[in-house]
Amino acid sequence: MLKEQLSLKLAHWLAGDFSNQKQAASSPKDYPHIRVFFRPLSWDFFEGDWLLF
Repeated sequence: MLKEQLSLKLAHWLAGDFSNQKQAASSPKDYPHIRVFFRPLSWDFFEGDWLLF
């Protein structure tokens, strides 16, 4: 149970919207604009046949 609680806490800490827009604007030839979204997913999301191609 403790491991699951710690995993959930870590997922919430990492959750967010991250962007390097200022860096990309200051030097566009060196840095493309990258925007990353991290969202915690429930364990139910990973169940099922969708993993099989």
